[in-house]
Amino acid sequence: MKMKYIVPVIIGVALYASNPTDEDFSYFVRGEIENRLPKDDGGEIVTLFFREILAGVVMESTYRKDFFFASRYIMDTSGIRIFRPELPEKLEFWGVGGQFIPATRF
Repeated sequence: MKMKYIVPVIIGVALYASNPTDEDFSYFVRGEIENRLPKDDGGEIVTLFFREILAGVVMESTYRKDFFFASRYIMDTSGIRIFRPELPEKLEFWGVGGQFIPATRF
């Protein structure tokens, strides 16, 4: 193998190995929901309850397209727009290198 191909192959293998899974996206969604929920005196149990309900709704309405080195997640927000009507109809995220990058503002 020629030396000039070694670096691209190593980068490709690293990106493939760190391509986020549905479970990784689920953890990301739960964290985003928790960070965006209003902080009130309702207690931690209420926050956990709403986080899990919302995360379940979000994950059921999310489609993943796997590109081997990265993944695109498209989320239909119609189920959660009751709580945040200003959300766009669809949210898009790219999962690359174990990280999630929003492609749409929310």
